[in-house]
Amino acid sequence: MKIDRKKRLLELKEEDARRKEEATNNPHTLFGVGNGDSSLTEFLASIASRKGERKKQLEIIKDCFEHPEKYGIETDLIPTATKRAEVEERRNELQYRVDLLRSVLTAMEGELELLSRVRIADESGQEEYDDDPDTQIAATKQTVNSMK
Repeated sequence: MKIDRKKRLLELKEEDARRKEEATNNPHTLFGVGNGDSSLTEFLASIASRKGERKKQLEIIKDCFEHPEKYGIETDLIPTATKRAEVEERRNELQYRVDLLRSVLTAMEGELELLSRVRIADESGQEEYDDDPDTQIAATKQTVNSMK
């Protein structure tokens, strides 16, 4: 009896897989369209086939980026039709942006350090100091790193 159940479960699993395969290949079942309007069915089928084609194209492109050696592309050299001057210009532009972001980061770290040293008055009017040694050590390290 146990073997019969296993056999039946296997049959059900195969039948379910077969139904799913038929559903993905048949545009009528894919969109839940019955024997109604054939122009709607054709339209939906064309959309489904275009999406399928586009998905395959994108998978090929993704595979090319992930495994360029399969497509005869050397991983050290990237072929391009862009002129050397354009590449250098873009590289310089990106370097400028990176430097700008680093300077903004340094300014924000300085402000954060300054705020960590601020005396804070609570509701009673008493002032509190941030005497946490870990905070002071981290602030000192940031100051030293920003001087480099």
